[in-house]
Amino acid sequence: MYTYWLIPTVIAAGLQWYARWRGHRWLHLITKPAVMLLLLAWVWQSTHFEGFTGWIGLALFFSLLGDILLMLPPSFFMAGLGAFLLGHICFMLGFRVASLSGQPLLWGVGIVLLAMALYTQQYYWKVLKKKLYSKKVRSGVMLYIIIIHGMIFSAVSTFWQPEWSAVTAGLVAVGAVLFGISDSTLAYNRFMKKIPIAHVWIMITYHMAQMAMTLGVVLQYFQMA
Repeated sequence: MYTYWLIPTVIAAGLQWYARWRGHRWLHLITKPAVMLLLLAWVWQSTHFEGFTGWIGLALFFSLLGDILLMLPPSFFMAGLGAFLLGHICFMLGFRVASLSGQPLLWGVGIVLLAMALYTQQYYWKVLKKKLYSKKVRSGVMLYIIIIHGMIFSAVSTFWQPEWSAVTAGLVAVGAVLFGISDSTLAYNRFMKKIPIAHVWIMITYHMAQMAMTLGVVLQYFQMA
């Protein structure tokens, strides 16, 4: 299953966290894209992007693109946001959504996530408008909030898909939630109030999210083979 790819990925991620903590710019510039490149190589060598893993490969590619764009000047923020938005859509297509028919608990999860997305949208719309962000930025953030909650829902719904085991579904679900925590921290730190060493916590939760989802996908692929 080529799980040895997890070792260099964890090392690269650890170096990235250290670089962000200590402010080593060149180490940051090297290790940030390296993590996603290693995850892409892991999925490719393990699955050759067959079946649903093709969508996951695209999601990782757009995440890599988003990482690179967010390392550029602030004017590239919206482009980076767009890349991650496309990545979340690809994750959704890869995880799909279990049928809601006869699944009251899944209905409940969906309703809770939708309520959270709408509340967060309203909250940030008022904040961004008050701080005079352009309508383009506000609209982009509003769309992103809905999409990432949809991605979390699709990941959680794998628990109700018979072909997914509890372990693999748990990995992608935990990864998706960690992704949401990472993005929430980023948004609060960028638009609301600065958080001490936020850049470190953002990267830790982000990389743990990507690694958990990738591991879940690779294990699921071999489980279905």
